[in-house]
Amino acid sequence: MKNRITFSILFSDQLNLIFMRIIIGLLLISCSFYAAACDICGCAASGNQLGILPQFQKHFIGISYLQSAYHSKPHDGIVDNKSETTERFQTLQFWGRASLHKKVQVFAFIPYKYNVRSMNTGVSKLSGLGDMMILANMFVFNTTNQTKQKVKHALQLGTGLKIPTGKSDVVQNGLMLHTNMQTGTGSYDIPFNLMYTLRYQSFGFNTELNFTKNGTNKQHFQFGNRTIASMRFFAWKNWKKLTWLPSIGTTFEHAAMDQQQEILQDFTGGNSVLGNGGIDLYYQSFGLQLLFQQSVYQHLGNGYINNRPRWAATFIYLF
Repeated sequence: MKNRITFSILFSDQLNLIFMRIIIGLLLISCSFYAAACDICGCAASGNQLGILPQFQKHFIGISYLQSAYHSKPHDGIVDNKSETTERFQTLQFWGRASLHKKVQVFAFIPYKYNVRSMNTGVSKLSGLGDMMILANMFVFNTTNQTKQKVKHALQLGTGLKIPTGKSDVVQNGLMLHTNMQTGTGSYDIPFNLMYTLRYQSFGFNTELNFTKNGTNKQHFQFGNRTIASMRFFAWKNWKKLTWLPSIGTTFEHAAMDQQQEILQDFTGGNSVLGNGGIDLYYQSFGLQLLFQQSVYQHLGNGYINNRPRWAATFIYLF
């Protein structure tokens, strides 16, 4: 779902077609890749960081593709982890923002997941609706609309609810699928987020902190709470009717250990640090966001799990 396009002001009537071709291409690519699941990520990972979002006062609808992959080395103690395992997910997510008030925004996320687990003994797959989520964010302050100020910044705080609309009890070949292969967690979870954006002339800084308090499902399983902290430095450039924001930054992720009937599960939880690079393109009411992430440090599942490169692509329409 990655493409780069050269725009020309002389062909403004063709630009909308170009954007549509991008999206069609991204959707086709999304059918041939996977996104990851493991004891660190899996269906418990929301992937719902908001990133650098423009024009706070406007509504938007969008579609995102999220892709990642993990590889688990064999280890003793758990029967289904005695062979090398590659667990992958791809998520196609419909989402949007409604600006209900100058200080209040509401976000909604509807994911569709396709999960693949490959082992020496075979491959298991599952696809379907994931867990939907709704977030409400409030501005503590926002000076981004004050054109006379050289320094503009905004701080948002928010919380919400993740609803267990995805499946968490699918059985294949007479056996319950691994918890990370399910398209949902089976639990009601509460996300919290903080987002701060600072802009000085054509340069800016964005930082985001997300924490998810995970509940317990009907199988008495609880994914460990997740904490994600990220920062990005970006430049704001205008070229004719096109605005583009190249960015670079880093993300820290922490996953607490999972629990089964309140017993901590071995080879779960861990920390990782990712390097981020991306670009956002905006033309009139259309936006295209591309993000690539590469692990620079990781200690996942007691060192038995390796995080592979990730990428994401998002298309939004502002109105």
